Amino acid sequence: MLVVRRKGYRVRPTTYVREGKVIHRKGYTVKPTVYLIEDRGAPGRGKKVLPKLRAGLMTKEAISIGLLKPGERISDLSMKEIEKLAEHLREKYGQRRAAGMFLAQLVFRKRMPDGFKEKMKRGYEVAIGERGVLD
Repeated sequence: MLVVRRKGYRVRPTTYVREGKVIHRKGYTVKPTVYLIEDRGAPGRGKKVLPKLRAGLMTKEAISIGLLKPGERISDLSMKEIEKLAEHLREKYGQRRAAGMFLAQLVFRKRMPDGFKEKMKRGYEVAIGERGVLD
C-alpha cells in the first residue's frame, strides 16, 4: 500500500456562454486529503521490490561478528569487511534477504560520499553469489 497525500485546491467561479445562454459556475474548494492505494508500480517496471526494513540490522550483525564497535557505522567498513559482512548475512538470512539489505542501502543512500555506493554495490554482488542470480 502507498500513502497518497493529495493537495487541496480551489476552483474559482466563472461564467461562460453555451448555446446562447449565460451559465454561471460556482466556485468550490477541494480539501487536502490522505488515503492509501494499492502499489501498482510504474508502467513496465512493476512494484517496488525492497524488503521490509529493520533499522540498524546490518550494523547489529557487523558488531556481532566483530567488524564494528558500538557507535560506528556501516560506512566506516572497508571493502574487505563489507564482503565478510555480506557473506555472513547471506549465511544467516539467506541470499535474497541479504541482497535486499544491500540494495536498500544503495537505493536510500545513493548520494552518500566516500565510495559508500561502491561498497554497497560490492556487498550486493557478494550477497547474490558467484552466479549473479537470486534464488
